[in-house]
Amino acid sequence: VWARLDGLSLAHLVPLHAVFEEGGWRYEVTGVPPGESLRDYLRTHQVSLPVIERLVHQLSVALEVLHDNGLVHLRVRPENVYVQE
Repeated sequence: VWARLDGLSLAHLVPLHAVFEEGGWRYEVTGVPPGESLRDYLRTHQVSLPVIERLVHQLSVALEVLHDNGLVHLRVRPENVYVQE
């Protein structure tokens, strides 16, 4: 599973740098996403319909790439989606 994720490259996905287990814990090292979380963005911006449409489209593209590669993101929530202006 991690090899499939590691091989994906898409502007809307945070890059995966490493995955390892140590002491019974699994660690996933990713890049730091630019921008701010969707939760914070929605708190500080009045969002227009075109912006909502763009965000939904970008999120849909990223999820489609994951699904096409047999992967499912189990934590899609506002604090795990990042927005760039």
